[in-house]
Amino acid sequence: MAQRSFGLSIVGLASLVQRSRGRSEILVREHAVEARVDRDLRFVLRNSLESRVRMYGRESMVLDNLLAATAVFMAIVILLPFLLVLVFVFGTHGSRAL
Repeated sequence: MAQRSFGLSIVGLASLVQRSRGRSEILVREHAVEARVDRDLRFVLRNSLESRVRMYGRESMVLDNLLAATAVFMAIVILLPFLLVLVFVFGTHGSRAL
């Protein structure tokens, strides 16, 4: 009887070890998958953020240059002729223009 219970306890212990080993292997695999997903996600996010920063930096430079060019264009094409006309009218004709 003692041998039989000892044999059952060995079999029970072996199945318990096998189940715990299976669980630990599953946990190890799950951890490896989570680590891989985290690494891949960090890589994708980092590359996405870096590309967006570069893209917005370029867009910002283009917009700044466009704004500066527009200001220069307005000064030359619109304001300068207007000022020249005012100087001509008031400079050459004096008070008769009023």
